[in-house]
Amino acid sequence: MVGPFDPFHLPRVSPLLDYEGELGVVIGRRCRHVPKERAHEVIAGYLVVNDVSVRDWQLRTPTMTMARDSIRTARWVPWLSTTDEIAIARSRAAHWVNGELRQHSNTRNLIFNCFDQMSTCRPHSRSSPAT
Repeated sequence: MVGPFDPFHLPRVSPLLDYEGELGVVIGRRCRHVPKERAHEVIAGYLVVNDVSVRDWQLRTPTMTMARDSIRTARWVPWLSTTDEIAIARSRAAHWVNGELRQHSNTRNLIFNCFDQMSTCRPHSRSSPAT
C-alpha cells in the first residue's frame, strides 16, 4: 500500500498496470472465525482504495494474488468512515482519474459484501482470539 499522494511503483517486468476503485474494510480489533451476523462488531470503518493490478501477471495465474502482490501498487484515501457514519449496504461509489469519471456504482452491486467476506476469511495468526 502507498499513501494517498505517493507515486505508484510500475514493475519493470510489466507495462500493463490497471486500476479500479474498491471498498476497503478496516478491521478494528483482533478476531477469528467471525460469523456473518457479527462481522459488523469487528469493523472499525470503511475507506476507498485505488486497487492497482499488474494485468499480464494476473493472466498467468489462476488467482489474483500475483497481480496484486507487487510493492507499492495500491493507494488508500486519507480518511476513514466509521460504521456509525455510513450505511455500507447502500453506499454510492465513484472513481475519478485526472478529473474523469471512470467508475460509478453502488455497494448493493457487490458480488460478495464485506460481511460475507469476513465470515469466510481466516487469519494468518493462530494467536488471534475467537470472537
